[in-house]
Amino acid sequence: MSFLSKLNISIRTINFLMVLTFLVGLGGSWGTWFYKGKSQTLGQASEGNSICFQRMTQSFTALMINDTSSQFLTKGFRSDTASCIQEISHLISGAAAMKVVNNFQSDYHWFSQKIGRILETAKLEKLDLSQSNILDKYKDLELLNSQLAEQLKNRTDVFHSFQSLSLAVLLLSLVSFCLLAAIATLKGRSVLSQIQNLETNLNGDFDSIHSRLFRILDAPNISNLYTSRIDAVESQNHELEDALLRMNSMGWDPTYEIDLPSNLQARKATSYNIAFNNVLDQLQGKAFEEGILLETDLNEEEFSVYSSQDSLEQFMLSLISYAMSQGKRVKIRSKVLGSVAYCKISIPEHNFSEKDLSFMNSQKEMVGVGLNLQILKELLAETSGKIALKNKRNSKDNQQTAEIEVLFERVKDDDVAQPKSNLIASGSKQEVRAFLESQL
Repeated sequence: MSFLSKLNISIRTINFLMVLTFLVGLGGSWGTWFYKGKSQTLGQASEGNSICFQRMTQSFTALMINDTSSQFLTKGFRSDTASCIQEISHLISGAAAMKVVNNFQSDYHWFSQKIGRILETAKLEKLDLSQSNILDKYKDLELLNSQLAEQLKNRTDVFHSFQSLSLAVLLLSLVSFCLLAAIATLKGRSVLSQIQNLETNLNGDFDSIHSRLFRILDAPNISNLYTSRIDAVESQNHELEDALLRMNSMGWDPTYEIDLPSNLQARKATSYNIAFNNVLDQLQGKAFEEGILLETDLNEEEFSVYSSQDSLEQFMLSLISYAMSQGKRVKIRSKVLGSVAYCKISIPEHNFSEKDLSFMNSQKEMVGVGLNLQILKELLAETSGKIALKNKRNSKDNQQTAEIEVLFERVKDDDVAQPKSNLIASGSKQEVRAFLESQL
C-alpha cells in the first residue's frame, strides 16, 4: 500500500495503459503468426529447390554416362522437373529471389531442350559430349541453384528475426498487462481502504472531509463543481436569513416587500385553460376515429396552476388518453375551488381494480400495475397535482362509474408564494416569512 500511495497514477491512466498493452500484444501475436508462416513457406521453397536441382543432376549424370534409356532422361521426367521449379516460384517473394528463379526456369528450359536434341542425335550416331555446350549450361544451373539457396536462407533468417522480435513483444506485453492489472487491483483496494478509514474516522469539518474524499477518488472536477454548488446554496441561505432578521425588526403592517437572492428561481405558472384546450385539440381526431364521446365542462373563468406548460400538457394528455382507452364515453369537468383547481374525469361502465386503486391512492410502489398508471404517476410528480381514483355505483340505474379526481395548486392574484420578480417578495409578514422559510 505504501508503494501505491507514492505512485501518483490514476485508475484511468492504468486502464488506458492496459488497453494499449493489450493492443500491442495483439500486434505481437499477429507478427509471430505471420512471420512464422513466411518462414515455413521459405523452408518449403528451399527444400523444393534442393529436390529440383537433384533431378537436374540425375538427368545430367545419365546423359554423361550415355544411358540414353534412363528414366531420368525421359520427356515426362524433365517436364516434372520444370513443374518443380514452377512450384518454387509460387512460394517465393522478393525481387532478388524472383529474378534468380526466373533465370533458373529459363536456363533449365534450354537445358531440357538440349537434352532432347542430343537424344534425337544419339539414335543416329554415337554420343560425343566433350564439345557440347550442355556442360557450361549445367554449370550455370549449379550457380543459379547456389544463388537461390543463399537468397532463401537470407530471407528465412530475416523472417526468423522478425518472428523472434514479435514473440518478445508479445511476451513483454503479456507481462506488462498482468503487472498493470495487479497494480489496478491493488490501487482499487487502496482507494477502498482509504474510504473505509475516512468512514470510520470522520475527523474535521465537512469541507475537509469532502475534500479528502474527492482527492481519494481522484475527481477534481466533481469536487470543484460540488464546492461551487455548496457555496452558492450557503450564500443564498445567508441572504434569506438576513431577510428573516429584517422581518423580525418590522411592525405588523399589512404588506411588506423583501429583497430576495438574485439567483432564486420563481415557481412556474401555466394557464390551465390553454393547456386543457391544447390537449383536447390533439385528442378530438382520435376520439372521432374510435367512436368515443368526449363531454367537457371547463370553468369559464380562466385560471392558472403551478406547473410548467409542457409538464401539465403531457400529464393531461396521458390522463385523458388513458380514460379514452377504458370506455367509449368520457366526461371531463374542471372548476376552481378556492386555492385549488379541480379536474374530475368520469368513465361510465368502467371499474378500477383494487390494485389500481391502492397504487394510485397511496405512495407505495406495487408490482403488476399497468404501465399507463405508472406513467401517469410519474408525470403527475412534475406538476403540483394530487390524484385519487374511486369507483361509484348509481343506486337508481345500478350503473358503475370509475372516477379520477385531480387537484392542482391554483395561482391566486394575491398569492405571495410566487415572488413578483426575481428580487422582491411581497405580502403580509406571516406570508412572506412562510415563503422565505420554504426557500431555506
